[in-house]
Amino acid sequence: MNLLLKISLKSDAIFANGNSVPGLIDTEIEYDSRTGLAFIRGKTLKGLLSETCTNLLFLLEGTNNKWNDAALSLFGKPGSDLSSQAHIHIGNATLSKSLKEVITRDIQRGDLNWQDVLNSMTAIRKQTSVDATTGVAARGLRSSRVLIRNLELWADLVIENDLSEDEKGLLAACIKTLHRGGSGRNRGLGRINVTLHEQNKNDITDAWFSHFEKQLIV
Repeated sequence: MNLLLKISLKSDAIFANGNSVPGLIDTEIEYDSRTGLAFIRGKTLKGLLSETCTNLLFLLEGTNNKWNDAALSLFGKPGSDLSSQAHIHIGNATLSKSLKEVITRDIQRGDLNWQDVLNSMTAIRKQTSVDATTGVAARGLRSSRVLIRNLELWADLVIENDLSEDEKGLLAACIKTLHRGGSGRNRGLGRINVTLHEQNKNDITDAWFSHFEKQLIV
């Protein structure tokens, strides 16, 4: 089954790649150097959903072990064998495929360059760095590239096997509960809204979530 995840940025967000640009940017984000298209790695998104699932299971502790089984089926476990690997796989999240095609074509024609594309999706934010031990602000400002708010990114979500209603419900619950991601979450960055869609972009989040919701009421 091939579905889509839609990630709507409600604030600026930093999904860092661990690199920097000496003298310019202390914290750089992921982007395609050929097209300038910024993106969020699928591995990062899956990790966020898995973390959210762990938190949900903690809240559901003592209700029903079936949710633990559903979580294992969805996300697998570290070092798992073939019998306990994750059933969902998430691609990188970036602009919609139609926009990507237009941008790639315009770059090939020379009507756009990758820097313009990157600058349209991102901004450079500067802030004071504070020592965690002393609480004293360091000299100078740290600069970070951020994905700008109001961007809508799309990621492929591939499901290997048919999911049970419990698995669908738990996945939708994780998606609806995921509201923050990336660095600087305690500084107002990384507020996101995630929804689940069919290939035609029909939103099915609530439809899948309804089973989970009913199970909690019973």
